[in-house]
Amino acid sequence: MDEFQQMLSTKYPIFKPNDDFCWGICMGYGWYPLLIELAEYLKSLGIKDSEVQIYDIKEKCFKLNIGVIFPMLPDNHIAYEFVNYLEARSPFICERCGEFSGTEKQHVCDPEKTTEEYQKAKLIELLEKSA
Repeated sequence: MDEFQQMLSTKYPIFKPNDDFCWGICMGYGWYPLLIELAEYLKSLGIKDSEVQIYDIKEKCFKLNIGVIFPMLPDNHIAYEFVNYLEARSPFICERCGEFSGTEKQHVCDPEKTTEEYQKAKLIELLEKSA
């Protein structure tokens, strides 16, 4: 588990690796805000960590792919719709720098925004802002 996933999973335990989620998060740091958005949304629905089973988070065909099941939720379609919403937004957000590009085409990142230091500071800021 890299430092970014460690920071995220400390605040949101649903992202901790487990037997089903053994590979961890395999995507660029630019999409981490989408994962925070997912965790906050699930929390706002009153969904507990034990009611979520994440088995995969990766980039697939230039799009965020979140493999998750909600086995304990009778109305799990609401949570799945939000996951689908995040996945549909991901091609318009740069996986490397997190900037909204407005199109599904690759854009040229500001080199400053792709550094590990910049991304770490951005993640810390987002984690501190979230509830």
